[in-house]
Amino acid sequence: MIESALLIGNGTPVSSPGGPSEGRTSRSEIAEGGSLGIRTDRSNRRSAGVDGIPRRCRCDVPVQRRTRMCPSPERPEPSRPAKEADPASGPPNPETVADSSPARIARRFRRMQSPQRIGPYRIIERLGEGGMGVVYLAEQTSPIHRRVALKIIKLGMDTRHALARFETESEALALMNHPNVATVFDAGVSDEGRPYFVMEYVPGIPITDYCDRNRLSLSERIELFIQVCRAVQHAHQKGIIHRDIKPSNVLITVKDDRPVPKVIDFGVAKATQQKLTERTLFTEQGQLIGTPGYMSPEQAEMTALDIDTRTDIYALGVLLYELLVGIRPFDDDRLRGAGIAEMQRIIREVDPPRPSARLRTVSEASAIIARKRRCDTRSLTRALRGDLDWIILKCLEKDRTRRYETAGALVADIERYLNHQPVQAGPPGLIYRTRKWVKRHRKRLAVAAVLIAALSIAAERERAAVRAARLAARDNALVFYFDALEQADAAQFLDGREQRDAYGKAVALCERALTKDPTLGAAYALRAKLYTRLGRIDEARADVKRALELEPGHSLALRTQAYLELTAGHLQRALDLYNRGTRALVSVHDLPEDFHNRAQILRRLGRYEQALEDNNRAVGLAPRVPRVRVGRALTRRFLGDIDGAVADLQVAADLIPPDKSDTTWFFQCRQWIWEMLMLRGRPQDRQTAAALLAETKQKASTNLERLMIGLTAGTVDAEKVLPRLGSPLLRAIASYYAGARALVEGRNEQAAKYLRAAVEGAPTDSPEWELASWHLHHSLAP
Repeated sequence: MIESALLIGNGTPVSSPGGPSEGRTSRSEIAEGGSLGIRTDRSNRRSAGVDGIPRRCRCDVPVQRRTRMCPSPERPEPSRPAKEADPASGPPNPETVADSSPARIARRFRRMQSPQRIGPYRIIERLGEGGMGVVYLAEQTSPIHRRVALKIIKLGMDTRHALARFETESEALALMNHPNVATVFDAGVSDEGRPYFVMEYVPGIPITDYCDRNRLSLSERIELFIQVCRAVQHAHQKGIIHRDIKPSNVLITVKDDRPVPKVIDFGVAKATQQKLTERTLFTEQGQLIGTPGYMSPEQAEMTALDIDTRTDIYALGVLLYELLVGIRPFDDDRLRGAGIAEMQRIIREVDPPRPSARLRTVSEASAIIARKRRCDTRSLTRALRGDLDWIILKCLEKDRTRRYETAGALVADIERYLNHQPVQAGPPGLIYRTRKWVKRHRKRLAVAAVLIAALSIAAERERAAVRAARLAARDNALVFYFDALEQADAAQFLDGREQRDAYGKAVALCERALTKDPTLGAAYALRAKLYTRLGRIDEARADVKRALELEPGHSLALRTQAYLELTAGHLQRALDLYNRGTRALVSVHDLPEDFHNRAQILRRLGRYEQALEDNNRAVGLAPRVPRVRVGRALTRRFLGDIDGAVADLQVAADLIPPDKSDTTWFFQCRQWIWEMLMLRGRPQDRQTAAALLAETKQKASTNLERLMIGLTAGTVDAEKVLPRLGSPLLRAIASYYAGARALVEGRNEQAAKYLRAAVEGAPTDSPEWELASWHLHHSLAP
């Protein structure tokens, strides 16, 4: 790899632009989710609905009016003449409106204002709109005077399935009675035959907004979250699944100067009891019910009908993630930009990053996020690492059988964390449990230590002390190991000298860990990987060997050994090791790099379709890392997909900000785009390529960049310049660009000479080596 001259095989990831979440519901979130989450017209107002219906409930509505609310599937609804648009409803159903004349449309628009009354309730203002209904702030004057939220079904939604869902919502709300679930007061049918129900008006704000505005600490946020879990547990005990838990459906209202969370909008609830199940569908004509950022893997299946309470456990995990980390597990831009199929694949297949690691992907915003939690970035990362990582990731397991069985079980594990007890989500190892026991009994241990020092220790106690010392040594070693792992994670998002310095610090932490415990194989494996990043290949090989001696089958050691075999050209051996290493993984924390490397092996073996599968996985896990985009571009180019390759290279180039200390990737990507367009040869491609090269040339600011652009543009004489380059590595890389220019101009003999020089001298894991080798075997093949 080129460290100081060219950045090859070790791209520079860029932080996600998304800052800390403010808990607001975006328009796209509502449009995509198809949920009953209400979009408010005022930033600090939401209405809610839940809890037991006392006296005037849905069951008090006369039978004939309930029949109009949800007609029987066996008896078709009597036909009625088309009516004018209900002012309390959304847009009309085009299938039921026969007359669409301009006069009728004009009348409809004149009547778009809110109605004055619905049933016995005076309408004050329109609060918002959900997937099924419109919500108004209303006033009740009898038998008591109070403000309420009134939800009425939209015009055009009165199909059998839509009405069934609305009735299901009423039934769901009627079943619950909990202080953290908003209350339903009444239900009925309007004069126009529209079902409605009346709910407690919650003048609150989303839980994430409240926590950030009041700068609540992690423990204070967790205490609020526990109340939310207990509300969800209450719903589950009543047989109700919320299926759309998110900050905008968990509002905070203040009572007696104390924040009280209220879970609202059980409008997409699925009841597990038979009566409600018959009237509840997961999809309505193929429509997903839920919000993508909080949707469980099984919820993302269009045909899934076996959603259970563990779907809400997943959403609670996302909510806790956002409360503590300030951002959601998956990048919002990525989900918004993906199509339905890709969004479903991400939710079902892509494992979320650890919360402590996710914070580092928004390096610019991390300080703001930490301040809103009354701490600094380092303290926040340290607090998240370990127990909270494990608890949240257990909620977010793709396999629901590995999640917490109930919201109550989640609460119990969180309380264990707060009490410094071992959490169920943590590894069951003795070291971890011992560490927790020590934290709980520090004073007793101190007294015991004094007593033991004052006594004559028997032989058995001596042996116990030796074992304890070994345990403590390994425990201390693990502390340094995890610090090294954190440092290595952070280094991925740096570049140039900063990246090398960060890797060097991580190596030093590994060495401290090994000083404490020389038998810690994981530390050898991590140091070996760091050595490969620093180009210290011989030391990396020695550490891999030692790691596998101590822990045969260690995943990171196997994958690092695979990389070493790849650089040595032992492709099949490298592929076998990558396959073994990825199978041994518990999580996919390091997999983007491994999928990227394995795709390179498959490309060199000519297995391009398989390589593309691994490239897609790598891009799915690390969409903002230029290196993985370049890897997929190469595979697409070798498959003949020039448009796809150019698109990936353009994204990779755009991911490099102009203020980065090393912008080599930017110029390389631009030159590869030029080469691919020129070789395709269409007139419009050549025009685009010429304009791109001219623009790129103006951006060159260093001698290296000017050399690369000059060789590509043909303004630098390769025959004169290349022999004068002192570095063999730089000479080999420069030879590639001279060869690409000759190839475009049809000077095949010179192109072959330069490209062979690139293959002989460039690193085998560099794009230049791959492209030069491919051209020699394809473009210049006899």
